[in-house]
Amino acid sequence: MATFVNMQGAEVVNLLRPRELVSVDPETQGGYPVIAGTRIQFDLVAALVNDGVDPEEVSDFYPSVTAAAARDAVSFAGIAADYRDGRMPSAA
Repeated sequence: MATFVNMQGAEVVNLLRPRELVSVDPETQGGYPVIAGTRIQFDLVAALVNDGVDPEEVSDFYPSVTAAAARDAVSFAGIAADYRDGRMPSAA
């Protein structure tokens, strides 16, 4: 599940910890990626930031989500979008 390079040379993210503050656990939200240590789905947080909420203000909506976790959620949302759109994103 660790980061690896696929046959096309693209680095694939760690599948259980795609970002430092985004995690995947089959026992939490059915394995849907969440903010680490919470049950808050990463895409809910990313949507707030993408809609104009400053990462430092996300805790006004989700008190357990730090600004760093909000930035990780946005970063991972970009990777997920690339996969959905058929692009091979980098884990960086």
